[in-house]
Amino acid sequence: LMLGTMVNAGAIIPGAAAGAAIGERFSERYRDTLFTAVGMIALVAGAEMALSSLKSGGSMIILLMALALGGVTGAFLDLHERMNRAAGRFASGGGKTAEGVVTAVLLFCVGTLSIVGPMKSALQGDHSMLFLNASMDFITALALGAVYGYAIMLTAPVLVLWQGTFYLGAWTARGMIPDYLLAGITGAGGILIMMSSLGLLNLRKVRTSDFLPALLWAPALALAVRWAGL
Repeated sequence: LMLGTMVNAGAIIPGAAAGAAIGERFSERYRDTLFTAVGMIALVAGAEMALSSLKSGGSMIILLMALALGGVTGAFLDLHERMNRAAGRFASGGGKTAEGVVTAVLLFCVGTLSIVGPMKSALQGDHSMLFLNASMDFITALALGAVYGYAIMLTAPVLVLWQGTFYLGAWTARGMIPDYLLAGITGAGGILIMMSSLGLLNLRKVRTSDFLPALLWAPALALAVRWAGL
């Protein structure tokens, strides 16, 4: 049960421990190098997900509309700033360690792989996305551990609870989600992963959190098109 999530969370602990052991010897140049590697993998993984969605019956027009409506919805709800303010409240008064833990939670949890991955694991028994996420989170935890210390290991149980929520929700609904709806979610998720990679590569700071509603708009639009017989 939740094999992918357990592997994903388990990868954070040795990564953070190794980073903390290295400490200040792990310079910013090395951290930037690792984040570049993670960013490139995220870009390729996101593109693969989006193309796979289109090949399995997804629609480019639906993805476009889902991203546009999702982005507008997220901007209206001010999701990006709300998440930042929430993180700031948790970190305030807690010093550098608390700030590091909050940063790690946001990086590990508020990402498309941590949302779509457990859903795909529950619905299809496919853990590949979470295994990929585990390798990326290991590298990220290594870099963060070097800066914030062993406290980064505390984010592992948070990740289990976060991904477990999506896993159990999808597992409960298994058999009721047709392939064309899953294709919409996967396609939108792939594009959001590509958006996240732009920030990791220092190409552009995208407010990816504002686009999270696209994960709801994509299946909703696919369902509407199917009902309309288009």
